[in-house]
Amino acid sequence: PSDGDTIAIFDTSLGEVRAVLYPDAAPMAVYNFVGLARSGYYDNTIIWRSEYGFAVQGGDATGTGTGGSTIWSNNPYPLEADANLKHYAGALCAAFAAGGDVTGNGYTDAQVAAYAAVGGLPYLDNTDTVFGQVYQGMDVVDAMACVDTVKDEDGNDTFRPTEETAITINSVTITTYPGPGAD
Repeated sequence: PSDGDTIAIFDTSLGEVRAVLYPDAAPMAVYNFVGLARSGYYDNTIIWRSEYGFAVQGGDATGTGTGGSTIWSNNPYPLEADANLKHYAGALCAAFAAGGDVTGNGYTDAQVAAYAAVGGLPYLDNTDTVFGQVYQGMDVVDAMACVDTVKDEDGNDTFRPTEETAITINSVTITTYPGPGAD
């Protein structure tokens, strides 16, 4: 981030994560996220999905992944795909139903290799809005992705953290870079 950029500081039960937001590329997603964060919507919510190599998901006050909210009376807003923002590891995303196969077909070997080098999922490009990027605290994000998760009655992973490894988002603070605590 550069001086004056809008950032989000996530205070979680596993540590602090800082991300720069991209209001020029994803104005509605950033405006929605900032509005919800400032209203306290994310305070004391849980990470409801933790899947190493895929995603750490939160942002749903119901804790289920099915009850997200918007500042527009819960009305959805359009996908804001930007060719310059990719689903590399640490991307903040607003998820949308893809409606079809998103297995990665159609990507060149070079594109897949670029994602493999830094982590991330190319098949989410143009299906979810990238509206920010973690710049500090990826060790915390990685720790979130590695917690023990619940198995269903058939032994299949639900990717929901166990009660013992539950992760709480204590609060999300919106400020400008360099942010509180800068030297």
